[in-house]
Amino acid sequence: MCSSDLRYLMTSASLVIKYRLNDQLELTSASSYFERVQHQVEDGSENWQDAFGEAAFTAGAAYEEIDTTRQFAQELRLASTRQGPLEWLIGGFYQKYHSGYFSSGVDPGFVTIYGFDTPDVYTATEPFDIKQVAEFGQLTYALGGGWKVSAGLRHYVFDTSVSVNSSGILATPPGGATASASGTNPSATLSYSPDRDLMVYGTAAKGFRPGGANVPVPQSLCGPSLQELGRTSQPLSYNPDSLWSYELG
Repeated sequence: MCSSDLRYLMTSASLVIKYRLNDQLELTSASSYFERVQHQVEDGSENWQDAFGEAAFTAGAAYEEIDTTRQFAQELRLASTRQGPLEWLIGGFYQKYHSGYFSSGVDPGFVTIYGFDTPDVYTATEPFDIKQVAEFGQLTYALGGGWKVSAGLRHYVFDTSVSVNSSGILATPPGGATASASGTNPSATLSYSPDRDLMVYGTAAKGFRPGGANVPVPQSLCGPSLQELGRTSQPLSYNPDSLWSYELG
C-alpha cells in the first residue's frame, strides 16, 4: 500500500512556573497542550487484494484516515527547600486526552467481483477519550556519611471510553465501551556519594500503562475466529499493564 496524499499539522505548547512561597517551600506548575491533525489517503488496491483474495487489483481502491488528537496535562508540585537531612515533595497530576478517529475504505471490486451494491467496505468514526488523575509524594533522608534513602508513592485513577458509528459492508451496529482502573505505584532509592563528584545508586520502582476499551468488531468477518476462541463477541475492555524496574548506576 503506498501513500498518495498526506497532510499533517501539529501544535505543542508547555509552560513551567516556579514560585518560592517562603524560605522553606517552593511551588511548581507544569502545563502542556498537544494537538495533532493527520489526514492521509492511500492506494488500497494491494491491501484489499491480500485481505480478501481478489483476483486482480481494482482501480480506485482507497483507504482514508483522519486522526484528530488533543491532550492537556497539568501537574502541581510542592517541595521543601529548607536545608536539612529531610527533603519532601508532594503533588497532583491531571490529564485529558481525546482522539476523534475517522477511517474509510472504498473498493470498487466489491461491486464488480462480489456483487455488493456499494463499494464502501468500511467507514467509521471512533472517538476515544482518556481522563487520568494522580497524587504522588516522595521523602528523602540523608543518613550521613554520603548515604541517602528515598521512598515515593503514586496513586492513580483513570477512565477511558470509546464508541463507534460505522457504515459499509463490514459495518457493525453502533456501540461503545468504557473502562476504569486505579492503583498505587511505589518506588525506593538508596544512593551513596563519597564526594561531590561521584554518586552510586540503586532504584526499584513499579510502573503501569493504562488499559482501555474496545470497539465492536464485524461479526461477518471476525465471527468464525471468535467462535474458535469460544466467544460470541470481543472483550469490551483490557486491563492495565504493570511492571517492576530495577536500576543500578
